[in-house]
Amino acid sequence: MAEANIIFELVLVCFLFCCSMFFSSSETGLTVVSRARMYQMHLEGNRRARKVMRLHEKRDAVITTILIGNNIVNIGATAISTSLAIAFFGDHGVAFATAALTVIVIIFCEILPKTIAFYYAEQVSLFVSTPMMWLVKVFLPITKSVQWFIARFMRLFGIDFSLSSSIVSASELIRGTIEMHHKEGDMIKQERDMLGSILDLSSVEVCDVMTHRKKMESVNIALSPPEIIKAVLASNHSRLPFWRNEPENIIGVLHVRDLMRLVMAKNKHPSQEEIEALLSAPLFVPETTSISQQLYDFRTKKRHFAVVVNEYGVCQGIITLEDILEEIVGDINDEHDVAASVGVKRIGEQFYKIDGTTTIRDVNRLLDWNLPDEKATTIAGLVIHESRSIPEVGASFQFYGYQFTVDEKRSNQIVRLSVQRLHQQDDK
Repeated sequence: MAEANIIFELVLVCFLFCCSMFFSSSETGLTVVSRARMYQMHLEGNRRARKVMRLHEKRDAVITTILIGNNIVNIGATAISTSLAIAFFGDHGVAFATAALTVIVIIFCEILPKTIAFYYAEQVSLFVSTPMMWLVKVFLPITKSVQWFIARFMRLFGIDFSLSSSIVSASELIRGTIEMHHKEGDMIKQERDMLGSILDLSSVEVCDVMTHRKKMESVNIALSPPEIIKAVLASNHSRLPFWRNEPENIIGVLHVRDLMRLVMAKNKHPSQEEIEALLSAPLFVPETTSISQQLYDFRTKKRHFAVVVNEYGVCQGIITLEDILEEIVGDINDEHDVAASVGVKRIGEQFYKIDGTTTIRDVNRLLDWNLPDEKATTIAGLVIHESRSIPEVGASFQFYGYQFTVDEKRSNQIVRLSVQRLHQQDDK
């Protein structure tokens, strides 16, 4: 073999190995790099970051291009190297070439570039973005043909790549990242709960966080002005609903500040008509409204207070802007508020006394449990739903890995329960 040909083939083999390293590092770098980081860099004016984002949008074509290109250069390098080895070592050249190529390909063309790309995904992705964009265009006819063949072939086994059901939604991806950082100790429980609550805003309905009508503070408009003022001053709330004839018939909402201004301006008790004139028309919302939509409505309508009604228009309770904020950040108490209790008292190891009206979401957040809240809102409601009955005092049930015992009952309402987390937890 001529010396010039040998040098040319050696240079060609080295070039092909470098191409193999390029494809291997591109595969890992473009897969591992953070899309959010690339988007942020794109907003800052980085053009290569925009190219990386475009490659992510064409991930099927990119992966196919990388695999085709990597196999072409590896096969080419193997063929030329084997030819050179046979020229130098004769029949033993095949064995020498196989051993040498195995080490070179595995270590220098696969492990090394992919390891570097894994730890420096951002830099590698930006570096390979421009040549990879051109390669995707060059290989486009081949990749389209290969993808068409694979799609038709896999349909023989009932697999349809056009379905995207296996793709994780953005919210689930963020939620998984939050949980991962919490378990790794990078995020405290309070931060995890807050971020998780923000992600849940669109799936939680106002009926899950509202103040139920049984706990709702309201004032009868038929009371005398002194009695109304006394009732308003006895409340810790800045806004109060007023009703006529029956508590469910809400006719308006009074801002306590407006009443105080009226009293101070007149320096005496205002008349019934003057108090009624201060009432603003109540905002009625369906109980199935998501709290994200309700938050938006509060902002656009510049309201802080709404009356929740069911499908028949019957008042179920009230929801305020503070209720929604507390769903995100936890209880908000100022110097005038009575310290609120979520209704959970620890008795022993994994053993608690819980008020029946305590919401499942509050219990899960406080105790880091995972009780389902799809079929019921409160702990008492969960027991009634699972037992398919209104249990008597002393009745005990086991489901979802917990033991529930009814401690106190008033009429048909479960007032208090004992809940113990079992060591051996089952799905139900």
